[in-house]
Amino acid sequence: MAALKDPRQEKFCRLMAVGGKTQEQAAIDAGYSAKSARQAASRLLTKAHIVDRVAELQAVTEEKIADEQKDIIDELSKLRKFWLEVIDNKEERMNNRLKASELYGKSVAAFVEKREVSGKDGEPITFRWAGDDG
Repeated sequence: MAALKDPRQEKFCRLMAVGGKTQEQAAIDAGYSAKSARQAASRLLTKAHIVDRVAELQAVTEEKIADEQKDIIDELSKLRKFWLEVIDNKEERMNNRLKASELYGKSVAAFVEKREVSGKDGEPITFRWAGDDG
């Protein structure tokens, strides 16, 4: 389906599909009056061509997201393969092998970093449970 002829309707559809907005806010951002935005959005979403266009735009967005996720996973896989090759290469310098091991471990969440948390002005955090008298 091609873009809708009415630019406000097209913008409304795009905002509904990818903008993460409420129906009312999408209508306002598309150029409908703030006073009648809720009614305009409700009216628009009763029209089949509007609903179809929103669904089409959502499908395109989901496809793009899936492609981007695949690309990211492919890049991470290449990095991990490289790090494993460095780790296993007996001719590689030990500091390079250790660094590759560290980076590989971080990429698979093998390490937990310690975080210290303190209360106001560096004081310890205290908890009080319901029913505690202390």
